[in-house]
Amino acid sequence: MASQGSGLAEPAGLKNLATDSGGEPSLTPAQISAYYLELSLLLDRIERGGTHYQVLGIERPATLREIKQAYYRAVDFLYPPYRISATIPGDLHAKIEVAFERASRALAVLGSLPNRVRYDEHCNDSVAESSPAESTTRTRAVALREQQTANSARGDEQVDLARLPSHRRAYRAFSSGETDDDRRRVERIKLSVPVLVTGHDRVGGKWDEMATTSDVSRTGVTLLTSRRMRTGRVLYVTLPMPVKLRNHGFTDAGYSVYCIVRRVETPVNGVRRVGLEFLGAGPPPGFLEKPWGTFQTTSWKGANRRRKPREARAEILIVEYYDESMRTITKEMARTDNLSSNGAQILVKTPPAEFDVLRVVSPSQGFESFAVLRNRFRGKDGFERLCVQFTDAEWKF
Repeated sequence: MASQGSGLAEPAGLKNLATDSGGEPSLTPAQISAYYLELSLLLDRIERGGTHYQVLGIERPATLREIKQAYYRAVDFLYPPYRISATIPGDLHAKIEVAFERASRALAVLGSLPNRVRYDEHCNDSVAESSPAESTTRTRAVALREQQTANSARGDEQVDLARLPSHRRAYRAFSSGETDDDRRRVERIKLSVPVLVTGHDRVGGKWDEMATTSDVSRTGVTLLTSRRMRTGRVLYVTLPMPVKLRNHGFTDAGYSVYCIVRRVETPVNGVRRVGLEFLGAGPPPGFLEKPWGTFQTTSWKGANRRRKPREARAEILIVEYYDESMRTITKEMARTDNLSSNGAQILVKTPPAEFDVLRVVSPSQGFESFAVLRNRFRGKDGFERLCVQFTDAEWKF
């Protein structure tokens, strides 16, 4: 008989992840690519498998030990260590659960000698004609089952259907966790991997830096970096992005994509969190002519994702700018375009090119608070706008 299915070879990258010391395996492009390739092959094989043997990727004469090994190997691929499972997109969760149930049913049948004998007889009855090769295969299978019967009588090779890998529990906890108040358009996944960042400064020219991600999604990534970055700048990044989160370069070891800086957090111990939005495999119009310029993306047309609604309101403010050492850079008079209890959009005339924190003071309202910059852009009137979030106090209406 022809082979009922090919076995799934365990890639070295995944094996290293599962056995790395310290319980916190490091992720490399080769390991991530190897895992997602093998997972895709495994899910396809289980989905297409017409017999329990094909589902487990084994030959019909397989011993009970080989059946168990095939099952546990499949489970280890379906539920990898948390650092890998946390990157699996939500649309794969259901497929993985279906595959696990099919593999478990195959083990329940083939792991029990009486059940396997009945199953094989049923499969044989469904074959109208048998070739000599098929007859030889069945003869070998009968001999192997007789040997397995003797092993079972001695207490050897007992199938434990209750075996549940600890990382499967962690995976299920991740995939079924409670939702929070995250207002992002696409859920981000906690993932720490190295990323090569390339940018341009008007004076210093092109620069490169190695940073680290804190989370990723199909639409963007958050970096942890010591470099000062400005909202609206375009960067080119390369990272070992999970294949299922990519929009291009599915067969490449690394994922290279142009991004725009959408959010820059105040540095903590010299480290900044920088939110990037993916733009695509090619640069935006005008980038090649002026790569140090400030760019804008298409405005979000969906539901308002602000925590507090803003209302159009003009208030005169005093704005003071500080560097990361909390030294005053400069200050100026400004005016709000709109306000909420925890933030504002402020029209300014001479903001410094780089700053980390600002202090907002309204003498007429008796309001004073430090604030962090969330966005900055130039309006149609030629003046810059700063979108800020108050950190010390709320504006009282």
